[in-house]
Amino acid sequence: MQDALKDGLLFSEGEIVVQMLAACGYDALEISQGLQDIGRVTSFGDWSGTPMRSKINKITDEGYFRSWCHEIKQVIAKPTILTGGLRSYEFMTNIIENKETDLVGLCRPLIRELNLISRWQGRDYRKATCISCNKCITELLLKGLLLECYLT
Repeated sequence: MQDALKDGLLFSEGEIVVQMLAACGYDALEISQGLQDIGRVTSFGDWSGTPMRSKINKITDEGYFRSWCHEIKQVIAKPTILTGGLRSYEFMTNIIENKETDLVGLCRPLIRELNLISRWQGRDYRKATCISCNKCITELLLKGLLLECYLT
């Protein structure tokens, strides 16, 4: 929706692009952040200004693109996909039931816990075990290692 770069895409510009994509016939639109300066990520702790936020420990930290998704749902008739720190089954269920988004997207929780969806389907609704340390991404970007969870 907007970039995390100086002089990057603004939300208002992203909103225009989303409307254009919806008009072109896209089936759904994922609401997330645009470009960021990953080159400055030199340690496990410095992820500020990127869509890979760390330390998502409380339910109030989840869905950090929620407000953008809400705004976009007002201007397009296509389904939206909310991403951004989603960890709790209850939170995701609530935002879908409240029509804040149509779908949710997960990445880091599935890197950490490949069977997460099966666990939830089995009615074990505990929060995903991903702690958002970002080691999975850092090891990939800085060391060229496989994309997997490096939390021990």
